[in-house]
Amino acid sequence: MLKWVMKPVFLILATVVFATVILAALLETDRTDTGGPVIETNVEAVLEGVGVVVSRDGKVLWKLRTDRAVMPSGSSIARLGKVDMDIPSEGLIVKANSGVYDLASSDLRLAGGVVADTGQLVLISETAMLNASTGEVTSGDDVLVEGRGFTVRGRGFWARGKELRILDEVEAQVE
Repeated sequence: MLKWVMKPVFLILATVVFATVILAALLETDRTDTGGPVIETNVEAVLEGVGVVVSRDGKVLWKLRTDRAVMPSGSSIARLGKVDMDIPSEGLIVKANSGVYDLASSDLRLAGGVVADTGQLVLISETAMLNASTGEVTSGDDVLVEGRGFTVRGRGFWARGKELRILDEVEAQVE
């Protein structure tokens, strides 16, 4: 007799537990859910093989290529992998191991062995910052400038257009 009573009691208890779990799950759902896909926030978008062209009045100011750009959700900042940049008006090619690009201001911070080459001169520094609104490039790091028959070393630089200034601790060697 006990077996006969236990079987229905067990089934009733199992049904009550199951119904409770289902009810609890239904009550925890977001009542504002429209049934569309759920878009997760606070994620990063990773873009590979990215190119950026900045132009004014149809004239290309500079082109930037990178192997990877990581953009956090809701941010105007893109963390870049290896950077290759072309500034046609200056005949300048710039390479760096990494960078940070601000999409809102178009400012660009390069790091990890910045090399700028005009074909006549080569500038090497650990970092460089391009201010897009002024066209100025600056760095507070050690800098090396090499050209035919000369080498200049110093600390920090400022550049705009064809003008370059080494800011401190300048040493020059002429061959």
